[in-house]
Amino acid sequence: MKKTLDAMIDARQIVRDAGISTRPEFYSGRGATICDLGSYHLQKIYIGIEKNFGKQAGKEFVQMVADIPKLSATDFLLNLYNLEANGWK
Repeated sequence: MKKTLDAMIDARQIVRDAGISTRPEFYSGRGATICDLGSYHLQKIYIGIEKNFGKQAGKEFVQMVADIPKLSATDFLLNLYNLEANGWK
């Protein structure tokens, strides 16, 4: 199935579908907590990225998560949006 502009989604929509606020500032000052960003959320986001942007984008996402020293939701969202802006590289 060919994707049209109307059918395209972005990282913010994937994050929203995973049950996380799309605004990094919402989590500011809260530190890294599982209730804000846990394995369930990360898995849903990974699946959404791989489904909509391909396996290579999924691999880059996994590497991004591994490279974040303190996985707070704020840092995660900022890094995710940068990854998307850089063409998932």
